[in-house]
Amino acid sequence: MYSKVEKYQAAKVCFAFNKAQDTCFVTGDLECFSVRNLAVNHGRGLEDKTIEVFERDGDEVTNNAAEASGSTADANTQPDSKLANDQANGQKLNQQFATVKPGGTPVKAKAETKPTAPKATKAPAAPKATKATAAPKAAKSDVPATEQKADEKGADA
Repeated sequence: MYSKVEKYQAAKVCFAFNKAQDTCFVTGDLECFSVRNLAVNHGRGLEDKTIEVFERDGDEVTNNAAEASGSTADANTQPDSKLANDQANGQKLNQQFATVKPGGTPVKAKAETKPTAPKATKAPAAPKATKATAAPKAAKSDVPATEQKADEKGADA
């Protein structure tokens, strides 16, 4: 785990590199993000889910503790992957998303209904074979008049 000082230093480097950026979200692995949702999504997969938020005002860099607290809380709340997968497959389950306790221990939501097996689908039919066609020839109007005359003479010979 990295300290707040190390995260502060990472934010300063990020601000030095990105002159137009005024807010920096630093995740537990010292990755810097300019968009809160990207930082939260990245933080969900880390052991250290804390996200520090730094703001720049001129040359001053400050820690926004209130925003950091909300971002860290969002990184600690993630949907139960099995439930999300079942819902994505069209099963209507009346369950709450599970949350992850600090330290990474998931709290499983209780199912009110049992999932059913997904419906079998038919395999797509094989595409029909088609004849290969030659490239279309240019119309005479597409060819300059001088070339048309030369082609006609060559064809007559």
